[in-house]
Amino acid sequence: MRLFCLPHAGGSAVFYRTWARELGPAVEVQAVQYP
Repeated sequence: MRLFCLPHAGGSAVFYRTWARELGPAVEVQAVQYP
């Protein structure tokens, strides 16, 4: 499964870095970084 994460207002993709470890190998976390 692939999970696309959009950062909250004023946030960045770095917020979701730990999610990949916590969710395990069954979920691929794709964090989107706005330009």
